[in-house]
Amino acid sequence: MALILTTTGAKTGKERVVPLACHLIEGRLLVAASMGGSDRNPPWFHNVVSHPEVLVEKDGDTFPAMAMVTEGEDRNSLFQQICENVPTFTDYQFRTRRQIPVVELKRR
Repeated sequence: MALILTTTGAKTGKERVVPLACHLIEGRLLVAASMGGSDRNPPWFHNVVSHPEVLVEKDGDTFPAMAMVTEGEDRNSLFQQICENVPTFTDYQFRTRRQIPVVELKRR
């Protein structure tokens, strides 16, 4: 599954648009800030931390959402399920020392 995420730039304040793989787990819409296993978080992640109000386009539907970074056991459980559904994310985690963030996009 995929979506288009529109964020506000953390530094510039400009609108930024990025296509992302998404995951639906337990009714929650999630994106993982994997950046292919890079040692840095992707720019869109920094944007949603600074400006969590985002716009999501998915399956012909466009809606405002709040981007919420998951933490602790919740994050671990969700990331494990993401890896079970798409094993490539396991490879991404092995490529980096950072913990890959999982972001929930809650419809507003």
